[in-house]
Amino acid sequence: RNLLEAAQQALSCEQPETVQVLSLAVQTTTSRFQIVNRPRAELGTEIRPAGVAGTFYPADPARMTAQLGELFHDQVDAQPWAAAMVPHAGWKYSGKIAARVLNRIQLPSTIIVIGPKHTREGVDWAVAPHQAWQLPGGNLNSDRALAQKLAEQIPGLELDATAHRSEHAIEVELPLIQRLAPDAKVIGIVIGSGNLPRCEEFAAGLARVIQEMPEPPLLLISSDMNHFATDKENHRLDELALEKMRSLDPEGLLETVREHHISMCGVLPAVIVMKTLQKMGKLNQIEQVGYATSGDVTGDSSRVVGYAGLLIN
Repeated sequence: RNLLEAAQQALSCEQPETVQVLSLAVQTTTSRFQIVNRPRAELGTEIRPAGVAGTFYPADPARMTAQLGELFHDQVDAQPWAAAMVPHAGWKYSGKIAARVLNRIQLPSTIIVIGPKHTREGVDWAVAPHQAWQLPGGNLNSDRALAQKLAEQIPGLELDATAHRSEHAIEVELPLIQRLAPDAKVIGIVIGSGNLPRCEEFAAGLARVIQEMPEPPLLLISSDMNHFATDKENHRLDELALEKMRSLDPEGLLETVREHHISMCGVLPAVIVMKTLQKMGKLNQIEQVGYATSGDVTGDSSRVVGYAGLLIN
């Protein structure tokens, strides 16, 4: 990276940072080196603009408020939970399960949402650097200082606005959180690729940060289950993964998902959260709150997506 930046700066132009280096010849005594073409992290704006309002959930504040009222129709006694998993499809498909999970939780002042990265934009592991999230009718605060600390403590995690620009996995949960805890601060993290050792490193860093906080945050996994099998096959595959989660087995979850080709998009966030709680001695119980597929809404059982809601202590 330093070689490429030096080549850019050596050019005679007004904005060398905008120049693309298409080829580079280097004379060196080093026997081996590697150049990687990777995105550069960007801090972006103070407020992260809403990216999927009007598609995954209503963009009109009145319509959004009305739909939230329908989703949170039931009154329940909320309890403290260390973590949870909610789906992130459009509200018409998975909003009921997400609301049912969140409604059961005494939400703390800080919530860390960890979801998969659905786009190729930005860096591979990105924590949102913004101070707030724009939502229809009003913003929801984040915590830039905590985001910075997470980026410093977790190897491979970077502050990057680009990775969050059009990502829906975090955003679709925000109005639900805002409805229940309007003063909460929400940190958003998206995860691209990874393996078990990297998840272990992430979990160790996250556990260190949490143990230094005056109040433990809620760790919220944003994940759908298997995609685009028949309804019957989706149920079978999803039960394989969910059984590993209910058995408190993050290693087994990752192995099962990969062995059976289960397209659970948030499997890495799930493993990270389970390993984090495990390191803190807090992975003791997982309760399944609900399960559904998109076929329950569309009536088409030939090609569905699975949605599950879990509470974790």
